[in-house]
Amino acid sequence: MNPQPSIPLGAATATQNLAATPSHVFGKQEAARRLGISQRSLEALFYGRKISFRRVGRLVKFTTSDIENYLESCRVPTLAEIATPARRRNIAAK
Repeated sequence: MNPQPSIPLGAATATQNLAATPSHVFGKQEAARRLGISQRSLEALFYGRKISFRRVGRLVKFTTSDIENYLESCRVPTLAEIATPARRRNIAAK
């Protein structure tokens, strides 16, 4: 009998979805890492009020939903999503 390798509690797995853990709170460093940007770029986003955040005293905190909402606001729709019937004819003719 082969014992299954144990995964420590709290360890992230590849199949975990950020939406499954809505109560997580992150500092600037972790939020920047999750977004794949530098901490300075993240600071520019929250100073410019482009991403929502929480202020706890002097600390700036981000929740999973803050990060997901920002990512959704950055979404660029496909041409099929924005195309009108006349535009579809023009795209198909090319």
